[in-house]
Formats: sequence, structure tokens, C-alpha cells
Amino acid sequence: MKTSIANIVGFVKRHQDRLWRGFVLVLIAWSGFNVGIISARKGAIPAQEATLFQPRTSIVSQTPMPVGQGSQTTVRLDKSDVRVVVSKGSSSKKYHYGWCSSGQRIKELNRLWFPTAQAAEAAGYTLAGNCSE
Repeated sequence: MKTSIANIVGFVKRHQDRLWRGFVLVLIAWSGFNVGIISARKGAIPAQEATLFQPRTSIVSQTPMPVGQGSQTTVRLDKSDVRVVVSKGSSSKKYHYGWCSSGQRIKELNRLWFPTAQAAEAAGYTLAGNCSE
């Protein structure tokens, strides 16, 4: 047993510089890996938004125009949608209906959906003045 410990201590003393460099290299690689993981997660959608408040594929329904008028489509707003949207970065704490023009101007990345106006109000939001029912 004493010879094994003596051999290990002797090895460490002889290779102290190489062992230290290896330890520092492993520490730097581990830190870089974790920084990469953290920066990759910053763009991810939180689980609550991804599952509970998923918007429908389209709030706006499109109906084609008659053939003689080209390939344009007319946009009809769906006011039966009771969900409301807020901007994550907004300090005004206002909510908007999905069919409201100000609600449609919120960037997709900044949208946070609530299933009803009551849920948004319970979270401290108030209806925007230009989005009356």
C-alpha cells in the first residue's frame, strides 16, 4: 500500500505541469460547452407558451375572389376568436384581440397568448382602447 501511494505521489510530482495544463484545458472546454447550451436556450420558446397558449394556424380567414379579378384574396377578420394577445416587452400592460389591428402588429416572437380576456385581466392586463369589441 505504501509503495502504491509513493508511486502516485512520485508520478504527480514528475508530471505536475502537464496535469495542471490538462485540468485547465478540461475546465475551459466544460465552460465553453455550458455557455453554448445557455446561448442556444435563449431562443427557445418557454414550455408554457409552446403548449398552453398555442395560437390557431390562422386567426384571419381568407376567401378567394372571383376568377375575373386576379389571384388576390380578401381578408375577413374572425371576431369569434376569444383569445387575446399581449406583447411580452410592453410596459403598458394592454391586451389586444387577435383580430385587432394593434394586436396584429405585435411581432410573432413577442406575442404571449391568453385563452380569454378574463385570464389576461387576472394577470394584470387591461383592454387596449382601440380594440373594443
